[in-house]
Amino acid sequence: MLIAYAGAERRSGDTAPETPRRKGNYRGRKPGSKAAVFTPEDDAEIIRLYIDGAPYDVIAKEVGQPRTNVFNRCRLLGLPLRVGRWRKGRL
Repeated sequence: MLIAYAGAERRSGDTAPETPRRKGNYRGRKPGSKAAVFTPEDDAEIIRLYIDGAPYDVIAKEVGQPRTNVFNRCRLLGLPLRVGRWRKGRL
């Protein structure tokens, strides 16, 4: 007895398989999207540029990492969180 249900055509063996939803450590992420690895030289460069007042975007270009990775690394290094210009007048 054949039971029809939504998605039954996907279960047939003649269709090509999709990318695996979870295979090892893949878990659906794009290749190369692993956690960033910062060297001690990168940390020194981040601290130097941060103290000089460079924005996160400039620091990210110098280090070669995305801005969010640099932002999180600044927090891990204990650098104070920068407050946007629009909030400085309100504090």
